Amino acid sequence: MVDSIERAAENAYLTGEKYLNPYTLNSHEFNCYERGWTQAVKKSDLGLLPKPVVKYEKTFSLNYPKERESAYRTPSDPDSAEAYRNRKG
Repeated sequence: MVDSIERAAENAYLTGEKYLNPYTLNSHEFNCYERGWTQAVKKSDLGLLPKPVVKYEKTFSLNYPKERESAYRTPSDPDSAEAYRNRKG
């Protein structure tokens, strides 16, 4: 039988939350939560549970195509680029 605390930890893992045990360290509840989280990770890796939902904290949109990014463009002043390369060796 699965404890309700273990089930809560499993659900937290599957919804993509970060591991944050709300119980007092080394208490019975703490151990149950940790057990539920660990079992969810193991079951997910074996395919017995679905993979957790990935939550992204920030998303960045690309405002222009990659070929127009400064890292991919040729330098506007080839002489200064060459001088930089010579300084760096």
